[in-house]
Amino acid sequence: MNNKPLLSIIIPVYNNAAYMRETLEYVQNASYENLEIIVVDDGSTDISAQIVLEQKQHDNRIKLITKTNGGVVSSRNVGLMEAVGNYVCFMDQDDIVEPFMYEKLLAQMEEYQCEIGMCSSARLIDGEVKPLDIQEDAIYEGQSIAKSLLLPMIYNDFDVPVDYKRVQRENHIWVCIFSRTFLIDNNIVFRAYVDFEDDLLVKAEALSLAKCVCTISDIGYYWRIHRKSESHAHKNITDIWRRQDDEYRDLAKSLSNIGELNDINLNRRIIFCKQYIKAIINSTCPENCKSVSEISSYFEKSIYSREFGETITAIKYLKTNKMRWKVLLPLLRHKMTLACYGVEWLIESVQRKSVLNNFYEHLKGNR
Repeated sequence: MNNKPLLSIIIPVYNNAAYMRETLEYVQNASYENLEIIVVDDGSTDISAQIVLEQKQHDNRIKLITKTNGGVVSSRNVGLMEAVGNYVCFMDQDDIVEPFMYEKLLAQMEEYQCEIGMCSSARLIDGEVKPLDIQEDAIYEGQSIAKSLLLPMIYNDFDVPVDYKRVQRENHIWVCIFSRTFLIDNNIVFRAYVDFEDDLLVKAEALSLAKCVCTISDIGYYWRIHRKSESHAHKNITDIWRRQDDEYRDLAKSLSNIGELNDINLNRRIIFCKQYIKAIINSTCPENCKSVSEISSYFEKSIYSREFGETITAIKYLKTNKMRWKVLLPLLRHKMTLACYGVEWLIESVQRKSVLNNFYEHLKGNR
């Protein structure tokens, strides 16, 4: 009889035939074997579900759930409702996990009774590994969770006059293992009204409520970035300002859990400045602005009407190597609307051309 705790791994899937078998094999080959592998097929129109069923014939740990298309958020929540493990984690459909990740993190979580465990991560771009979020081998309790994990994630790309650890922290959920009881007891779910930043909202809430969190320095998760990556796609977000208001409301509620470490006004300014950047990125989606008047109207509604005068002052804390941020925020501060739009359009065009060129070179190399 297996006395090890059961880990439920939730994998939302939509049209992932190209990577489905490989993704499952990475999980199936994990050194930790007491797994429940929940694949939630979100209305795929390709053979993704068929591939899962073929793998399931050889591994009864795999469970396939099919649903009508509703997006990653709804798929994760469906998987969470179906999970029966002591612990739960999430994986994107085309990413890679190291064989040791689950075993090493769960050993730490069990020993120290942690509600959350996190590994380090990296991006995988055309076979090249680029470290993304490097953790320490550490156990965090009490206020150290906020100072070392939560606030660095909120203030990422800014350097503010607050007592917190100056390290790079990303908001990705797939580096985390959670106690399922912890999620249930605190009613932590992915927000259906948000089709962006759902990772950030769940991770912030969980870190604000956890009493003990363990981290490991080993890179255990690889975010594979390619032309069709769901998490790397440039999608239009309708009524983005309303969604960002909802996002801020939830983040503010989570940050209120950390007591005296919560600087309400500063947090609002930092969060809004980040949201302004995302609103500018969203403006260049083909479904949005098509004329000068539409561009002006979009910026007025999505950015300038959202406490702009006060919150843009957070630009003085900006500290990042991201060229997009270093160029767009100063232009935005002076309300150079068309310049902001033009620069973002140029950045997006260059990035898309680079991706297409890489894809073309890949095709040539495989002839």
